[in-house]
Amino acid sequence: MLTVKKLADLLGLSPEVIRHYTHIGILKPVVNSGNNYKYYDEQDLLYLANIRVNRSLGLSLPQAQDFQSSSVKKQRNLLAERSQQLSAEIEKLRKLQKRLTEVETFLAQAEMCTMEGVVKDVRRDPIHSVYTFGLKKPHTDRLAIVQQWSKLFPFVHFSIKLPKEELNLKGRTLLS
Repeated sequence: MLTVKKLADLLGLSPEVIRHYTHIGILKPVVNSGNNYKYYDEQDLLYLANIRVNRSLGLSLPQAQDFQSSSVKKQRNLLAERSQQLSAEIEKLRKLQKRLTEVETFLAQAEMCTMEGVVKDVRRDPIHSVYTFGLKKPHTDRLAIVQQWSKLFPFVHFSIKLPKEELNLKGRTLLS
């Protein structure tokens, strides 16, 4: 028989986790009526170890418990569902990473333009442009252009492509 501390040590958990699992009914220890200590057996150890493995696969605690008591076919289905969820999450993260890289590239171009002190147009897709103007060090050979632009655009302006779903505001788009 294993105490809370011994079971926790064997599984690399804190005793609080064992107590929590006991409190919510996942583990059902034998209670010594003399000292009120809770004791767990090897089956509890194996069951909890399997729950931890299932949790490491990203299953929720209820899913991990369901997994334990399911047939092999249902276990495979649960894992296939989890795999599909992960694929969707990965695709969403890839899109986010691509957008972050685009914005980072535009910011780097804007920083270069500002540091050089000239107006530049960094072309991308038709709606991708970064216009910047800096008054600190204008190039003398382009002074007339810089002065003309400074009257119209005395600021840094970013124009980037946004996915259509990001433009949706309560059923309306920014374009409508």
